[in-house]
Amino acid sequence: DGLKYRSLCQRCNSEVLGTQYDPTLIRLAKDVTCLLESELLLPGVTSVVTKPQRLARSVLGHMAAQGVARELPDEALRSYLMDPFAIPPGNIRLHYWVYPHAQRLLMRDAVITVLGTGITPSTIWLMKCFPLAFAATWEETYRFEGMYQPRNFDPYLDLEVDDAAELPIDLTHVPHRAWPEHPQGSTVLLLGDQAVTATVSPFRGRMLRT
Repeated sequence: DGLKYRSLCQRCNSEVLGTQYDPTLIRLAKDVTCLLESELLLPGVTSVVTKPQRLARSVLGHMAAQGVARELPDEALRSYLMDPFAIPPGNIRLHYWVYPHAQRLLMRDAVITVLGTGITPSTIWLMKCFPLAFAATWEETYRFEGMYQPRNFDPYLDLEVDDAAELPIDLTHVPHRAWPEHPQGSTVLLLGDQAVTATVSPFRGRMLRT
């Protein structure tokens, strides 16, 4: 009963994401939550076993679902989301990091770049919800600058959809809550008209007379 985002059609939401890919994302979120809530003294970098290709499709699918009447950037991404045997798009890099905060964020169709470097500006999508955050960037020439260097899915691009792998989780080197949507230094983030959209849920209770 919080923020409401325009989502997918029933088929894509239930049959594609909900059935094929979301269970992997849910399982990973539970595993990372257990790490964050553990009373054990864990190493700074640990790992969890997941299916990276199913995970990537789930994350990109939910990012793509935000907004109204917006097309996907290219046909390669559409094919990747709808076909479990399609190869990952070569122009997208998917990043992830631990996000131990209650605030949620969905953002797409923004542009990020670093001034004075000649780096090609990149489209960026974000999805941040405890316990993980994800960022998808277009153009391989872009790299996150500064002290935070999130891990990415590059090591898993050649895996099949049901191949399992260990996903490193950094538990100590965690960016601040508003990174990277509040850039610092020479990094610039440009937002379009619908880069961040939300609809407040209507009041469902009964007004009491005083």
